[in-house]
Amino acid sequence: MDKKVLIIVHSYHQMNTMEIAEAFSKKTNAKIVKAQDFNIEEIENYDFIGFGSGIDIQDL
Repeated sequence: MDKKVLIIVHSYHQMNTMEIAEAFSKKTNAKIVKAQDFNIEEIENYDFIGFGSGIDIQDL
């Protein structure tokens, strides 16, 4: 049985987080959606949901 997978991503600057999401997507056939474009009504259409966000270390 195939699971429907969604990855919600916030990637900026060097876009490394998006690259990781794309690698996961290739293996899982996941749909990738940018966090600002995510529609909460879609959430019940997926069996597994992943989240990805870059780490901002400017304030450390």
